[in-house]
Amino acid sequence: MKKEQRFPAEITEILKCSGWYPGRRVSVEVIEAWREERLISDGLDMPDSAKAVLEEFGQLTIGSNERGIDFARTKLCFDADGDGGSYLKNYVAAAGVGELYPLGAYGDNDGTFMIAHSGAVYVDFRLDAPAGENIDQALVNLLLGIKW
Repeated sequence: MKKEQRFPAEITEILKCSGWYPGRRVSVEVIEAWREERLISDGLDMPDSAKAVLEEFGQLTIGSNERGIDFARTKLCFDADGDGGSYLKNYVAAAGVGELYPLGAYGDNDGTFMIAHSGAVYVDFRLDAPAGENIDQALVNLLLGIKW
C-alpha cells in the first residue's frame, strides 16, 4: 500500500527547492529568540501552532510571485521577527478574527501572514477567511495561487 503524500508533488518540489525537507527543524535557540522578541515588542506570546510552523519552515523563503491558478502565486518568507507591531495587532483586532501571530512576510515584503491558535493561516489583505485551516492547506493555496 502506497503511503499518502503530505503535499501535492508541485508543492513538495517548490518546498524542496527552497531548502525544506521532511523532518527539517530550526534550532530551539532561534525559536526562543523569535518568541522573546515578539513578546517584548508586541506583547504576543508564541502559540504552539506558530512554534510548530516556525520550527519546520522558519528562515525559509518559499515560492515566487509568478502567475498562479486563480491569482498570482504568493512568495512566503518565514521570519517571525519581521513586521508586526501595534498597527498589525490593532488591524487584526478590528477585523474580529481573534489573536493572530505573525509568521513572516509575503510577496516582496508586501504584508504579513499570520497563524491563529487553531492553526488557521491568514494573510493581512484577507482576514475574512483563512488561506488554509492549517499550514499545509495554506501553502497549497498561496504557493499555487488558488482562490479560497
